[in-house]
Amino acid sequence: MTNLKKNYYDCLWEKYLSQALKTFSENFWDLGLLSQNSNITWEIVQANPDKPWSFFNLSENPNITCDIVQANIDKPWYFEWLSENPNITWEIVQANPDKPWNFECLSRNPNITWEIVQANPDKDWDFKMLSQNSNITWDIVKANPDKCWNYEIFFINHIGKQKFIEEQLKRAVNVISDWFIELKTNPDSNLCKKWMKTVQSEFYNKNPWE
Repeated sequence: MTNLKKNYYDCLWEKYLSQALKTFSENFWDLGLLSQNSNITWEIVQANPDKPWSFFNLSENPNITCDIVQANIDKPWYFEWLSENPNITWEIVQANPDKPWNFECLSRNPNITWEIVQANPDKDWDFKMLSQNSNITWDIVKANPDKCWNYEIFFINHIGKQKFIEEQLKRAVNVISDWFIELKTNPDSNLCKKWMKTVQSEFYNKNPWE
């Protein structure tokens, strides 16, 4: 669908939905669910100010942009969901420090970069949530081993579940290979002594006459 057609159908949708909102009573609609529907734009909300829109659910609506929030900061937004909304930038957070931003959700927001985290160490960043943030690279994780990263979530989100399983299997193979190398090259190691003891025990159990 071309942009021209898309804009045309969007305009039709807004027009007829606005008419429907004005025609049917409030009991006909579930304004709570409708508020988070991606077909609901801020223009529709503005055109129907008498409706009991849920700003709790509107905060999760992908059509709610940074500019809309900034221009209507007095509205009863739900800042926990707003904090995770990809339309919310660090600039709007900084411009409204008195608002109850949720740094656990902000940590997962794709607009939060490692540079922002480093520049604001006094904030309550959640490193488990940051592990899900697409801006966090393996180089960043390796350079900060003292942080409470969630390595499993990091790898699954960044390289995919199948790739993560493959990497875990490779790691297990490498560990086993290292064991065998130690057995061959270091006969005095505890690992080698335990292995030899196990082998001897199995041999004598199979050959009781020895």
